[in-house]
Amino acid sequence: LRRYHRAQGIEINDDGTKLFLLFHDGDGNTDDVGARLYEFTLTTPYDVSTIYDFGTSTSTIVTTAGILLSDTILGANKPGGMRFTPDGKRILIIGHSSTNVLQISLTNAFDTSSFTIDGGINLNTGISPSNAHPQGVTFSASGLKLYIGNDNNAGTDQVMEYDLVCPFNII
Repeated sequence: LRRYHRAQGIEINDDGTKLFLLFHDGDGNTDDVGARLYEFTLTTPYDVSTIYDFGTSTSTIVTTAGILLSDTILGANKPGGMRFTPDGKRILIIGHSSTNVLQISLTNAFDTSSFTIDGGINLNTGISPSNAHPQGVTFSASGLKLYIGNDNNAGTDQVMEYDLVCPFNII
């Protein structure tokens, strides 16, 4: 069986001591390994080479953290990007194939060991303008605007703008 993950998003916390990697799941033709958000400790802030110690062959992955994104979770199917809110207490994950955006709240800032899945919305049918191929996500400085790329295979790629009622919150 062939297994693989493909990195689809990266975030670093404000002080540079944690790195988060969002991985796409398997190829669907063999063993589906599941999409996952991994959390790593950077022993030297902002130095990504400290994610793995070649001398001891050990990773700085935080084994008590991370989020498995099974296909049954809204927005988790083949993620196409992620973004933390500035306070580090919420994550948005874009589902490229499912056309959903998933919102996850963290108990502690930039710590995926304790979380709640708040829910999500379908960007293709549940919102205007529609977005059939979401990829990448960011907020405005105020948090009242959400920007999501549209990787439109059949036409022109676009950046879609959405107004939010509550800052940094889609629910």
